[in-house]
Amino acid sequence: MNTRRLRRLIHVAIAAGTLGLGAVAIGLFTHVPEMKTQPKLQTHAARMPLPPAGAVTVERPAPVRFPDPADTRPLASGQVYYGYYCLPCHGQTGDGRGPVGESYHPVPRDLRSAAIQARTNKQLLRAIAEGTGHQLENDGPRILHLTVPPQHAGPLIAYVRTLKK
Repeated sequence: MNTRRLRRLIHVAIAAGTLGLGAVAIGLFTHVPEMKTQPKLQTHAARMPLPPAGAVTVERPAPVRFPDPADTRPLASGQVYYGYYCLPCHGQTGDGRGPVGESYHPVPRDLRSAAIQARTNKQLLRAIAEGTGHQLENDGPRILHLTVPPQHAGPLIAYVRTLKK
């Protein structure tokens, strides 16, 4: 084959390939349905299937119930819970000088301070669950919300409120 004929054959092949790709592209764009005409999955209209027989349901933890400030009965159990969860770090009087807390830098907060006492019950609950020092490692996940059960948190906060200076 001479080079002239080979060049012509290459040009014809390129032109045919370009025309073929163009035809495929035009076919795709003209025959593919638009988003407006596609069938839609409407999940809000679907019914949830029933759980299989023998399935175990997962219940949410009970909400924290904060005792009435006038009711002094929860204070006794709150004092016991304080001994379990708080005393090692915050100390007997809540001053942040417990046997374990003295080794921390900075030392745990003084629970008797006006700033702590001015917090709402929900703010104190969040501080218990997510506060500084309530994790296994520095910058690790907070763990105290897994340690203090919701039924203990209300009386515990009521007792912390009695630790005023």
